[in-house]
Formats: sequence, structure tokens, C-alpha cells
Amino acid sequence: MRVIPPLTITDALLTDASAPEDPTYGSTVAEYAAGTTYALDEKAWSGTVGSVINVYRSLQAGNIGNTPASSPDWWSDLGETYSIYGSGVTYALGDIVINITTHEAYESLQAANLNHDPTLAASSAWWLSLGPTNRWAMFDQIRNTQTVGPTPLTVIITPGERINSAALSAILAESARVLVTSVSGGGGVFDSTQDLTSRQVLNWYDYFFLPFVYKPSTVFFDLPPYSDAIVYVQVSRSGAGNVWLGECVLGTYVNIGDVQYEAEDDVLNFSTITRNSFGIATLVKRLNVPKRTQTLFATKSQINTIRQLRDRINGVPAFWAGLNNIADDYFESMSVFGIYRRFVINDKYPNHIIVSLELEEI
Repeated sequence: MRVIPPLTITDALLTDASAPEDPTYGSTVAEYAAGTTYALDEKAWSGTVGSVINVYRSLQAGNIGNTPASSPDWWSDLGETYSIYGSGVTYALGDIVINITTHEAYESLQAANLNHDPTLAASSAWWLSLGPTNRWAMFDQIRNTQTVGPTPLTVIITPGERINSAALSAILAESARVLVTSVSGGGGVFDSTQDLTSRQVLNWYDYFFLPFVYKPSTVFFDLPPYSDAIVYVQVSRSGAGNVWLGECVLGTYVNIGDVQYEAEDDVLNFSTITRNSFGIATLVKRLNVPKRTQTLFATKSQINTIRQLRDRINGVPAFWAGLNNIADDYFESMSVFGIYRRFVINDKYPNHIIVSLELEEI
């Protein structure tokens, strides 16, 4: 099993992402104007304060009079965001704003909402936190919050330290690509694309009629560990439409042993069922939370590394991959992005140890 403790992604490390956050890009991008001539790759935004704002990139030079939402030959939709909170703006009930310092989105709980900073505890009656902004949802270490954007969804990260792994989870896309460049390495040092489509074909009928499904997670273990690396992550699908990415994890993996037979793929089921006095059931469907139970076999020489890892990721989500081969049908069943509930090291043999794990997805 390889475990990837996540590198904390900060503003300094996130070089760029196709999913927009600040619709004005720091006041360098203005609202779309029909009388303006836009150059190739020039950006503009369209929307209203408190509601969804779309950011667009011009696909051609001499772009004038082409409304972005209805001119796909002229504009590429980079995704949705919201306006930045302004203390001098009066917000209506249900308006949504973002804070680009905390990277959170907030919904107004009252009408005539003026000068109530949503980041302050004193404003809790005025604003409801909706969680991370779309751009940062992939880095919040919670798999259920996803970054959503038009294909391809691209992220550029400068780790600032040596890493050798990239894991992606809660994906809805057809392919995932990781590219690494390094000045000291002479340019491009890594480029790998993984197909995320899958079918369990058992007969001719399945071959012709069974629909494709998408693999929800993948991992790249062989990134060259250059200290000046720039990592490009891209998830894509054919044609138009959105793709989803729940978690983007970069880091250096730790090998903690080999998973043994009889690993368990379980869930915590939070759905409820109640019955009235006549036995009629009321079912409330809620999330299943993936859970993994695994036993590992490792050498005695690994014990201190494993013990240090246990302390390091106490209460910290990490990507746990029971198999290195993503093409193996057991890969998803033996992988999870989450925390450990139980991490027992049994010094059972003179030269080997047994590690018992219970893992729970975040």
C-alpha cells in the first residue's frame, strides 16, 4: 500500500486554474460589452451581483458584438463564479458572494444585507457559509465537494518541494492527464494520460450495448521529484460539457506494506428507515460513506517509517492506494481518500510486521 499525505495547496502554490474565482481577475477583466472588440484569448465576464457570473475567453481576434453565452464559435466558457463581497453593496435574500482570501462562498440569509462581513462570527445571522469556492473545492480535503467546469478542467501547481505522486478522486471525466516540467530537468520531464472509461464486458451483448462508466479515482506514482517542478493536471471529456474533480492530491507517497487477502470494501450507510404503527415505512436516503478494512504485511525495517506516518497523518486525510496498478479491477475497491480510524502495528514475526487498518472516506 502507498499512502500520499497531501501537500497543502496555498495561493502561492496554485499558479493557475481554468475554473475562475475572482471574475475580474484582479480588476484586469471587465464585464462583457457589446461594443468592445476583443482580441484572441482576452477574457470578459457576464452576470449580476449576487447571482452566477460566467467568465469567457475569446476564441478569435476581432471579436465584437458576439454575446458570449450564445456564441460558442467566438467564446469559450471558463466556468461559473460569483461576485466578490463588497461592504458597500446591499445584498438581497439568497444572494451569493465569495471571499477570495478565505476562498469561501456565502449566501445571504436576509434582505437589505449591508455592511455585514460574512467572514466575521458576528455576521452569522446574515450569511451562511456554502463551503469552498469552485476553484478551491478540489483542495479542501473533502471528497464530496467538487470543482466543476467546462472540459478540459486544468490546474497548474508549483509545489516548491520534491513530490513524486498525484492522486485524483471523485472524478467525472473520460481522461486524466498529468504533465510535469522542470528547468533543471531540461523542460518536459513527465507526461502521462490515463483513460477513465470502463466497461465490464462479459459477453457479446455487453460489448455492443453495455454503457461506459467512469472510474472515480486514479493516481500517478512516478512523477520525477524535481524541486523546481511545475505540475499540470487536466481532466477532460470528449465534446462539450462539464467535468468534476473532487480532490487533487499532490505529495510524496510512503510505502507501508502489501495488502493481504480478504480486504473489506464496506460503507457507513446514513440512510434511515422508520415505520408507523401500521408498519408503513418512510425511507430517508442519505450518503454512503466508503470504508476500507485491510491487513498489510511489511518488513521490520519499515516499522519506524510507518509509525512516523501514523503520527503525521493523525486526523489528516490522505490518499490510500492498496494497489499500484490502476487498471486492476480491485483498485477502486482498495483505495480511498480519507482518514484512518484504526492503525495497529503488530510486531508478530522476527523480521516482519502486520499492520491492521480501518480507513474512512472524508
